[in-house]
Amino acid sequence: MYTFKLWLEPDQQISQFKRLAFEKLDMSVEDVLLKGIHPWTNKNTSHNVIKKVTKLLNSEEMNIPELKEFDYCFEFKNYSDNYYHQQINHFEKVLNNIKESIFFVEKLNYPELLSIAKKCLQDKWDHHTVYELLSRIYYDFNPMRSFLKKKDKNIKLAGYRDIAKYDLSQVLTLDDFEGEEKIIISEGLPIINFRSEEFIKQITNEDNVLRLTSSISEFQLNFKCQADGYYHSLITYNCKRTGNMIRLLPSIDQKRSTRKQALENAEKWHLDNGKYCFTVDIDTVEQMITDQRWSIEFPNLNYQGKNEQEQSRANLKDDHISRFAIGNYINSGSTGDSLKAVLKNHGVSMTGTKKKLIDKLASLAASTYQTKQWQLDNYFGQNRFINVEYLCASKPKYFPLLEDHDLRNLVLAMYTIKHLRGNTILEASHCNNTYDLITLAKSLICKEVRVDGTFVRVNGAQCN
Repeated sequence: MYTFKLWLEPDQQISQFKRLAFEKLDMSVEDVLLKGIHPWTNKNTSHNVIKKVTKLLNSEEMNIPELKEFDYCFEFKNYSDNYYHQQINHFEKVLNNIKESIFFVEKLNYPELLSIAKKCLQDKWDHHTVYELLSRIYYDFNPMRSFLKKKDKNIKLAGYRDIAKYDLSQVLTLDDFEGEEKIIISEGLPIINFRSEEFIKQITNEDNVLRLTSSISEFQLNFKCQADGYYHSLITYNCKRTGNMIRLLPSIDQKRSTRKQALENAEKWHLDNGKYCFTVDIDTVEQMITDQRWSIEFPNLNYQGKNEQEQSRANLKDDHISRFAIGNYINSGSTGDSLKAVLKNHGVSMTGTKKKLIDKLASLAASTYQTKQWQLDNYFGQNRFINVEYLCASKPKYFPLLEDHDLRNLVLAMYTIKHLRGNTILEASHCNNTYDLITLAKSLICKEVRVDGTFVRVNGAQCN
């Protein structure tokens, strides 16, 4: 794993101006996680950091106010191309582009800029330089000839070729181009885009190492499983750091060899009693990645917004783990007669349009929820579940609650939405008050919200 050291150094021709310089450095896991050093694991992980660096470079804070009004702090554009098949990583290309297209200064005003440009032109004052200036001012031959003859009446010019017969640096001086400041600056300087030297401080630490955050808490470890001389399966561990300790949560497929390897990994490296999920410290991670079967990645490191945490998954076997589901319930797709039948069972008026019937059904479901809530709280208070995808072909069981009630599944769906923490953990102690009960029931009936997947009992909880 490596990163970049970035600094500014004086330009070789114009020492008042500085250019970006950089080099690669090896970096430890500890420096990355605890100090926020940007980690580089392969050449194709640069998109996010490029966007952050480019945005900062183009920010108002990095402009030179005295030059901005004269358009000498224009936008730096990162032209993307098909860099995935190149040997150099894209971020290096961006750094090179910045180096070749931007001068960095502490402060600079327009008169100083013009003075430096004039000195540069004077230092290289020759026929070619003067002709370039003339060509940018006079696009046609006749105006150019008229200008030159005013400076020297002895010049005889019938066409462009005749200009080469004279040394224009002896005919004209820089003072002859007074009033053409923009052309003087663009011809005198190799770069006319400027930024504040503060830029480098915003993207590096005190050692000039690339850093865009104070620390990093989430990453991935990948383990390549080997069989018969070739890699056939990958165990991905989603890792969460708290202080110096790191929790590893694996995603595992159904292969026995993969599960066996996951057990062996935990047994070899764990600092706790974890069987599949286990805890290590930063030094242990450093040791792990010295083995070529292990690799470290930071796929969700996001300097532009909130990091999206990866979810660990394991394929479940029905004969080992029971799964529970909420069955179908009456909804807006049901017939009017079906809606009326439920309302009739509870002594509710069956008159009105289908929309009115749905409103009555939602009110009935909310009332039933309140009546049955103590049973639900009692059951889910003793039994905690996690929500998983439909990973198995066989049918799941139904929760052993309200078996004979015709609104059973609708009420269970309402309870699940109100008590599902982070769309994953179902527990009575958590309550989401986003919806009132009637609104929630109606949203479920009208299919505006739904409960996906199945539920697996959490270890340590009791289940009937």
